[in-house]
Amino acid sequence: MSKQFKDARRVMLVYVLETRLEEKLLKEMTGKRSDVGSDDEAVKLVSAGYQVIEDYKGERTYTPRLLDLLGIGTGYVGLTPGVYYLVILGDVEPNETKEMRIVDSCQVPLQHYRFKVPDFQKRLDEVRELSKEKSELLQITH
Repeated sequence: MSKQFKDARRVMLVYVLETRLEEKLLKEMTGKRSDVGSDDEAVKLVSAGYQVIEDYKGERTYTPRLLDLLGIGTGYVGLTPGVYYLVILGDVEPNETKEMRIVDSCQVPLQHYRFKVPDFQKRLDEVRELSKEKSELLQITH
């Protein structure tokens, strides 16, 4: 996870507050992306609004709405209200907007419906340590 953290533009722990089906946006995207099928029944697009619980890296004002492609073979996350997710975002790709970001299981490697679970906290501690190391490096170079 250290390479993924190092290469990330933004790393944060979020709590999903709400989700909605993005039917219109999916129709717009099917013409632009080869990895999104044109069959409406095969793939669904869900967006999620969230609260940032912890910041680990990146510009705190960069909080795009998260997009999740639901369907077989899409690498979907299954963004669900009431669940905590560790989100690791790279640079914005040319086919994405800054207001919304598509995520898959690679950008969301950790999730749990409860925050104070020892195993979940242990995994978050690894990310906190990476964040601390990055912060210390920045102080040394400035």
